[in-house]
Parts: sequence; C-alpha cells; structure tokens
Amino acid sequence: MTHPQQTAILEAFSSARAAQPRLPAIEIAERLGISEGELQAARLGREVWTLPLAPKALAAWWHQLGHVKALTRSRLAVLEQHGTYPSLAGGTHTGLMLDPGGLDLRLLYS
Repeated sequence: MTHPQQTAILEAFSSARAAQPRLPAIEIAERLGISEGELQAARLGREVWTLPLAPKALAAWWHQLGHVKALTRSRLAVLEQHGTYPSLAGGTHTGLMLDPGGLDLRLLYS
C-alpha cells in the first residue's frame, strides 16, 4: 500500500467514524471498496497493532484474562458470548479451549 493510498483510507475511515461512531470497521471497509484486512493494515500503529506472538502462544494466555466478551461478526450476523476461556489444550496443529456452558474455541494453526 502506498502512502497516498494509506492516507486516503485513514481520512475516509475518520470521516465515517465521525459521522457514525458505532459503525463496524467491516462496514466502513465495504463502503470504501476494500477488505477489512486492508483497512486494518492502513491503521497499523493508529489504534491497531500487530501482536508479537504466534497464535498458539497468544491463545495460551487467554485463560488469564478472566471474564471477557467474545464477539464474532459477519455482514449478516453478530454472535456475542460472555465467559472465561479455559486453558489451551490440543496439539501441534490444533488448539482446543472447551468450557461446557461457557466459551468454546477451536483453533487451526496451519
């Protein structure tokens, strides 16, 4: 992404957020004709940061967060759950965080 492209995306994002503060990033990206990933890449260092951990290492810490809200969003639906993540189990290529009646997460590391 070139600097002018990034600047244009950031300005359009700021304008959209000013007009509709609760508008999800995915909807702003759709209005701009870009993917949500491209929008977030343009925002790196400005409210968006990369995490210096591999997914497996990051997930291994989630049980320490305590009570959280887990949110999964698509264009057509939002799934919101509250609970705690259990300790990470699984193997080299998969991870499992299964809490009956609570938060469940299945991870593929490939």
